[in-house]
Amino acid sequence: MDGKQAQVEREETATPRIVSEVRTRFAHIMELEAEEIDMDARLDDHYGVTSMKSMRLVSELEIELGVDIPEEEIEKMATLNDVVRLCETYGPQSGGAKAGGS
Repeated sequence: MDGKQAQVEREETATPRIVSEVRTRFAHIMELEAEEIDMDARLDDHYGVTSMKSMRLVSELEIELGVDIPEEEIEKMATLNDVVRLCETYGPQSGGAKAGGS
């Protein structure tokens, strides 16, 4: 299976809203078109993402999607598919920290 096919399969199994939000917000932050985004490209090497931009992306996703991604997980994000997986893992629908918070 080639990389592009693997990317498509991962995107099809992920929640479409999460994939869309991650892609759209990342494109806005990096001043790119959403269609240009490769979900498997390394954030640091391919896109030159700084820690500040990573934090901004996560902050926007936390607000929009209600996710609560721990700081130690943010440091491990290598691709946007990693971001999608973290949103699914720490989102309200998965019992993440904000799911039943008061």
